Amino acid sequence: TAHQRQSDLISTLSPSLFITGESARLKGVFSYSPQAVKYLNLTSQDQILQSLLGNGTLTAVPDLLFFDASASISNVSRSGGRGFNNSAPIPTSQNTQSIAYTASPYARFHFGDSGDAEVRYSVSQTVFDGNTGATTNTQTGQALGAISNTTQQLESAKYSTGEAFSRLQFTFVLDNTTLRSGGSALNSRDTRGIVNGTYQMTNTLQALFGAGYESLTYSQQSALDFRGPTWNLGARYAPREDREVSLTYGKSQGRDSFNGSAHYALGAMTVVSASYSEQTTTQQQQILQNLATATQITPGITIDATTGLPTFITNPNLALQNGIIRSQNLQAGLTLTGQRNTYTAALSRSEQTGLTTGSLTQTTTGGIVSWSHDLTPYTSASLSASYSSSDSGAGATATPGSSIDAATLALSFNFALSETLSAGASYAMSHQSGGIGGAILVDLITVSLRKNF
Repeated sequence: TAHQRQSDLISTLSPSLFITGESARLKGVFSYSPQAVKYLNLTSQDQILQSLLGNGTLTAVPDLLFFDASASISNVSRSGGRGFNNSAPIPTSQNTQSIAYTASPYARFHFGDSGDAEVRYSVSQTVFDGNTGATTNTQTGQALGAISNTTQQLESAKYSTGEAFSRLQFTFVLDNTTLRSGGSALNSRDTRGIVNGTYQMTNTLQALFGAGYESLTYSQQSALDFRGPTWNLGARYAPREDREVSLTYGKSQGRDSFNGSAHYALGAMTVVSASYSEQTTTQQQQILQNLATATQITPGITIDATTGLPTFITNPNLALQNGIIRSQNLQAGLTLTGQRNTYTAALSRSEQTGLTTGSLTQTTTGGIVSWSHDLTPYTSASLSASYSSSDSGAGATATPGSSIDAATLALSFNFALSETLSAGASYAMSHQSGGIGGAILVDLITVSLRKNF
């Protein structure tokens, strides 16, 4: 900081296990890498950190009975405003462990050319540990209510027509989602019956449409209840398998909403991806949604399985809070892959509008650019930079110091000493400005040895 510079020597021991594979009955990814962190001087910051991400599908009975499961454990700053790819340790006074998991048995039934049906039940939980009580945001000075654990249950039935219906296809959906959280006002039930349809107008263009009825109720927030029709209209353009753009507009959860996605290959090595969504939800439900699409191709690098872009189970720039929010999320990015180089650029914007008493309105906009290069068969290097600007209490409720800007820069080298032993060196810088505490600059130099067994 401007008036107090500190340094320390930090030792980290990090055993890790990474498994990925696919067989006739089981496919999935499992990555687990706990860290024991020991400070030479500031021993109050000694920590044991957990990091886990796994997802998989078990075929219990071929073509009939299946089981999906996914789980994550991560450490996040309760106050947010961290920026992207910030490798500086989170202070123990702000560190909150976020645990999420989902288990889902389901059955599928095939009716020849007429169509396919699926019946599913899933149970999910989000659990928080450390700094979960009511507190004050250390960066903005704003009050944060206690963060609650939640349990979500989903029962759904779906029938999709088959080839017998030619150009016109329908999907009939009936589902019920229940969210329970003891001692908080998040409890809700969302029941929907919807018919979605597609009409193949040309070889590359489909018309999208849907209509149904929805009942959304909150046990302690009746002003947000909705019962009535829901609908959507849109189009999908897909000239080939690796090029698809989809846009829809309609009414869902009692509000007008727009949703879109794109995954477009510009060439053999260049892919552009984007997604936009609007929904009424909670932060706990968003964590579960992010978990459903997250995976790891290489240890420690989490991506969105649908877009291939870097992703986070919990947004590092948003403070953890209880409350029902109206969420708008935009993700867009470009990936360029060559024989020895990989370039990635990603843009992210999230806006959470608080709909209940005590919940903050939060907005964050930022991006990441990265480059990795194989220098030799034994040596690799990577460079990444990011910037984000976050604001809590936007608009009429804004207060001085509620805006946080965060920038990061990281450069690393790795060298294979043998088939099982590698060495690495890296420099990482993070800079945070704004808020009530002034600017904070962290320089982190790391040397490492990794042994594979």
